[in-house]
Amino acid sequence: MSVSLDIFNEDLTKQTEGTEIYPLSGEDIFFKVPRVGGFEYNKQIKRIIKDIYGIYHDPENIDMDLVNATWLGENVTHFGGISNAKTGKALKFSRDNCRAIFNNKGYHQSLCRILMNKASNFEIYLTQEGREAIEELKKP
Repeated sequence: MSVSLDIFNEDLTKQTEGTEIYPLSGEDIFFKVPRVGGFEYNKQIKRIIKDIYGIYHDPENIDMDLVNATWLGENVTHFGGISNAKTGKALKFSRDNCRAIFNNKGYHQSLCRILMNKASNFEIYLTQEGREAIEELKKP
């Protein structure tokens, strides 16, 4: 049986503009996250490390949870289904609100890690043809 290479064909727009990632199954909360990995992502991470720790830093003392949270705060392109914990009102997307969410250290090892892990999975960034090719593979 031959397999179509479309199963690896990622949508380049989704890679840069993000795709909706739902951290909880069955819930409406989503974050539109660009693709983790690749040239642009690596440049952004290096810049964030330099901004936080300076040019000369000990690689063993870099808090990657903080770096990833900072990256999410700067690069998530939209979110929805989130309410303000204090007021209960819907939280609208803005860069400031996005930064505030990911600056909360209580989310660094939960929400941030879930989003980073899911954003590194090529399957959610596939083209329609790629998704169809994977569905074909699943058929008995």
